Amino acid sequence: MKIVRYETCPDCNGGPVVDSSDQYGDFLRCIPCGWLADRPQGWTPQRVLHEARLMRQTQGQDAAGAAGESLAA
Repeated sequence: MKIVRYETCPDCNGGPVVDSSDQYGDFLRCIPCGWLADRPQGWTPQRVLHEARLMRQTQGQDAAGAAGESLAA
């Protein structure tokens, strides 16, 4: 198992993220909050974290838009 420290977690924004692997493949994990993300073959840990942050921002914008629509109704 290899563990290398990277950037902060895209979920809790505070925890260190480690790059690990097991018999099922490579993955990233936040030590404090337990966030997990598979790391597809050929993807760098930075790319996985970037994609996770983009997805989280998009979900936040969708939720804000839905809240605004319900307030307007």
